[in-house]
Amino acid sequence: DKVDTSNVLYVAPRSFGQKIEEKTRVLPRVSLSLNQRALIQTRKGRKPQWYNNINYSFSSSLNNRQSVFWQADSVTADSLFWRDKKTVLNNTSARNNINLSSQQNLFKYLSTTIGVGIVQAWSPSYRLAELDDQGGIKYKEVQKFTPRHTGTLSIGAQTNIYGLLPLRIGNLRAIRHIIKPSITYSYSPDFSKPIFGWDPGYYQIDPKGNRYDKFQGSTIGGTPASEQKAINLSLSNRFQSKREVENEEVKADLLDWVMSTSYSFTADSFNLAPIRSSFRSPFLRKLKLDISMVHDIYAWDQEASRKINRVLPFPRLARMNANTTFSFSGTRFIPIFEDTDEDTIMAVDTLGIEGPEQLSIKREVSKPTVSAGNLWEARFTLRYQLQPSLDPKKRETFWMGGNVKTSIGPGWKVGYSARFNMLTQELVHHDLNLYRELHCWEFAFSWTPSGPGRGFLLRINVRDADLQDIKYESRGGTQNLLGGLR
Repeated sequence: DKVDTSNVLYVAPRSFGQKIEEKTRVLPRVSLSLNQRALIQTRKGRKPQWYNNINYSFSSSLNNRQSVFWQADSVTADSLFWRDKKTVLNNTSARNNINLSSQQNLFKYLSTTIGVGIVQAWSPSYRLAELDDQGGIKYKEVQKFTPRHTGTLSIGAQTNIYGLLPLRIGNLRAIRHIIKPSITYSYSPDFSKPIFGWDPGYYQIDPKGNRYDKFQGSTIGGTPASEQKAINLSLSNRFQSKREVENEEVKADLLDWVMSTSYSFTADSFNLAPIRSSFRSPFLRKLKLDISMVHDIYAWDQEASRKINRVLPFPRLARMNANTTFSFSGTRFIPIFEDTDEDTIMAVDTLGIEGPEQLSIKREVSKPTVSAGNLWEARFTLRYQLQPSLDPKKRETFWMGGNVKTSIGPGWKVGYSARFNMLTQELVHHDLNLYRELHCWEFAFSWTPSGPGRGFLLRINVRDADLQDIKYESRGGTQNLLGGLR
């Protein structure tokens, strides 16, 4: 319709080669991968040599894409029209990735790693610049399967330094300190220029003397035209305890402290990246604390709300996160059966841990679940966040979340969750969930007493998975942002 001059939806062409897409078909994709393996295998019965530590990996993919479109043409400089026939273009591209790496030990204490990555991309076409009738530049698409080779290089080194502090307190015998410094240099050339005297020819000169990427707009994308040189630095510290338990030495991790940054030799400004550090400590046996910080050596303009290229004498704190999550549970001594007297049920508290990924408190709409053998379970979360560059009212957050679940009798399960703002001393939200098995039916009730998502959901349905559409529901309150009742 858009190319039919008698149709009201007709769109007049504005430039030579203009396209109106009609449809695009994505055909099956073929891929092949070969996991890392030794380039030269060690002979049976012989000691590995340095060249046996050279490894390689390979991956390849073939993409098929078909485009159907109308294209504008011209006879003279002031006449443009749509061609009578549609153009069907099959864009088939291939990409091969080859990675070589070698890890060698120098002087027994220094471990070095060299890596080379080569990407071979095949494009079904490339651009060729020409002068049009008005003296401007137009690009002709040449249909020819053409390869392009790019790559990266990295060289790294690391070592381990061990320290031991004798300390005899109880069954503690010593504190062990492991320091692991590492440095990695990475390099990626500018493929728009000659590389060590070799011109790859990916950038051409148009009739007006300007350079252009002949692969721009192709299925393999543009050619990298910026040189990248960078050094990555990291320092890992691990503190361990050595204890004597029943005449055996037992090691336990006390603290992990990791710092990392990088320096770019080719960046116009802000060459040194922010310094990132993290602390992880399983102190108090099962209680874990995670702290992460970001420091920056460049100054911050509070009025403009941006970083400026001025180096500070000491790094400033840009962001900090601290969190801990722990859980309690009550374990049954006597299992509950239908005829069990609840007065005979006893419980013992245990301390467990949840990972940092469990920090967000999400209200459960379905039935609360309690692990087998537990009478009740409770999980608590503390999270603190600080970002000094933000507005004073937004730069700091500190909240506590809790989730309690219990079985109060045969078939009954109760769950309660809440989130509390520690700074404003306000209860942000809380939810109550009830669940009861009714033979072949089940009863579920969810209630949010207050807040923007306040409301309730009452549901009675058949327990069989194939018959759960047989149900009774009653709802009330406000809706959340996703459209569901909270």
